[in-house]
Amino acid sequence: FRVFDRWFGDFWQFFEASGLRERTIVVLTTDHGEELLERGLVGHASTTRAGHLYEEITRIPLIVWLPPSSPQPATIDTPGSHLDIMPTLFARLGLEAPQSFEGRDLFDLPADRAWQAVTSRAGFAEPDPANIRNFTAARIEGDWKLQLDFTRPSTVTRTRLYNLATDPG
Repeated sequence: FRVFDRWFGDFWQFFEASGLRERTIVVLTTDHGEELLERGLVGHASTTRAGHLYEEITRIPLIVWLPPSSPQPATIDTPGSHLDIMPTLFARLGLEAPQSFEGRDLFDLPADRAWQAVTSRAGFAEPDPANIRNFTAARIEGDWKLQLDFTRPSTVTRTRLYNLATDPG
């Protein structure tokens, strides 16, 4: 993390000195979380091999920094998606997003928005990547998260239900 912190500090110093800060939107995100020995797994590769959707993988940073002249909204706690980034940028620029965009403006999400995802259970270790059979799906509604393991076409092999307010891990 120190390497990124140093790099970002250098970037931000350049950003402010260049004058870009006054007219640029910065989006900072990642494609997935990182495991740090939760459930005995660590790093990037185990995420792909284990193929799960626990909080340490799905709760990722998404920061949209707006120029000082823009209205500054507060932190958004509603579940978002990378699909929401482009509609958010279009809205901040005062443009109408194309209908082909699947996401929504992050600053205009309903408070009760559900979140859902699907991933392969074997990741890159799948024997036949063209015929993936084992998946995990997850859906969050309010404090509840449901995870299902299933084999294609539709055989559920394991079900887990969590209350994230009382069991955030």
